[in-house]
Amino acid sequence: MKKNPESSSVIHLRLEYDDAVDSVKDILEIEKSLMILAKKIKDYLYVRKDELKIKSSLSRKSKETKSIMKRMIDNFPQVKTPKVFGKKSFDFDKIEGRSKIDSSIERQIYEIQEKLNSLERRQRY
Repeated sequence: MKKNPESSSVIHLRLEYDDAVDSVKDILEIEKSLMILAKKIKDYLYVRKDELKIKSSLSRKSKETKSIMKRMIDNFPQVKTPKVFGKKSFDFDKIEGRSKIDSSIERQIYEIQEKLNSLERRQRY
């Protein structure tokens, strides 16, 4: 292959000194930014690798716990509950004293609101 003399010629650009300095500064700033970006990517990959290790370990331990619980349930005797008990859900509203607690909280909220209203009236005057 022969080299074409025209393609191997070097192109020269004439720049003013200030423009050349600004260009060098810009190139150095870009290089600095790229290095910072490369460091952040490296840190991210390190953190991501640790995250995957932890996730894998957690998944493995979860499966172990599930199998242990299944074996425990299988080993316990099964108790038959009478139909009288059934499967009723627990009703929190029927707890004694709950209405007293609710009314106490509502009363406190009302008192706080009254205090806030009186402070607003004082600030207006």
